[in-house]
Amino acid sequence: MGRSALIEATIAALCEVGYARTTTTEIVRRAGYTTGSLQHHFGAKEDLLLAVLDRLLDEYRAKYEAVAGLRTPLPDRCRSILNTLWEMYGSPRYTAMWELAIGTRGESRLHEVVRSHRAHTFAIFEQAWHSAFADISSNEERLSDLLHFSLTILRGFVLHTSTDRAVALKDYERQIRLLEKTLVGEFSELAAGSK
Repeated sequence: MGRSALIEATIAALCEVGYARTTTTEIVRRAGYTTGSLQHHFGAKEDLLLAVLDRLLDEYRAKYEAVAGLRTPLPDRCRSILNTLWEMYGSPRYTAMWELAIGTRGESRLHEVVRSHRAHTFAIFEQAWHSAFADISSNEERLSDLLHFSLTILRGFVLHTSTDRAVALKDYERQIRLLEKTLVGEFSELAAGSK
């Protein structure tokens, strides 16, 4: 229980006060534990931050892989996958990942660990994406391009929601449908080209 509480307290602190103010003192205060407890469960702050990344990756992977195996009609499949990706990227918990990616830049060793973890995460997402659309095309480069194009747009929404969430969410529905329509058109073109 203590390990999980410390991870959750770290996620909450990253989201609410940012990386710079997510100190071990802040984490243990939020979790209701002592610094000794933190050191018992995590030898170093780096170990705790990796556990945060692993926790979020496990959550995102479970949601994403649940829809990546769908073999529904293409428009429905794109909608389901985009909605699931937005559930992940649009959630307040995703802020913790941004805070770690940006906040650790001044700590070269830790930043490299975070970058490596992100690369591992992208590889998992890419594999699930390729699996989701394997019946459409075997052009792995194009499939990867479409995934990264979609993620770039969703990350833009994340930044937009951080400045004015109400306006962004109002715009989101129209814009996600535009992304969906673009993907359906691209996948349809890929399917036609592979026949």
